[in-house]
Amino acid sequence: MQFADPESLDLLQMIISARVPVVLILTYRGEEVLTPTIRKLLSTAHRVQLNPFTEEETAVFVADTLHRPKEYCLPLVAVVQEKTGGNPFFVREMLDAGIGKSASSFAGNAANGSTLSTSCSRSSAAQMPAVSTRMILSPGD
Repeated sequence: MQFADPESLDLLQMIISARVPVVLILTYRGEEVLTPTIRKLLSTAHRVQLNPFTEEETAVFVADTLHRPKEYCLPLVAVVQEKTGGNPFFVREMLDAGIGKSASSFAGNAANGSTLSTSCSRSSAAQMPAVSTRMILSPGD
């Protein structure tokens, strides 16, 4: 919502005012980035707060995605959690980049001192959106 243009906001206002029977799913990063117009538009909306994954939730997600036991994935989970802050979108992006390069082998290599961030950023960063790449690549990489 924070990037919505005036025409889109007008359309949303018309839909809401007309009580059109439709479900709208709108996303935004935080209240502080919303304009007063958008805040007014969302004042009657039902809100669902999506929080970052805990390390346990990231572990379950990674294990399910890689079809591996959770314990096997823990070294990879630690790196993913650290680099993504538990943001589900970035967790998925990091895994998608790694799966093309055999992320399950990264999990085993991470236990031996190799990290996904180095392997992933060197081999797959070009495939990832810029915002994800900035998160994964640290100044030392």
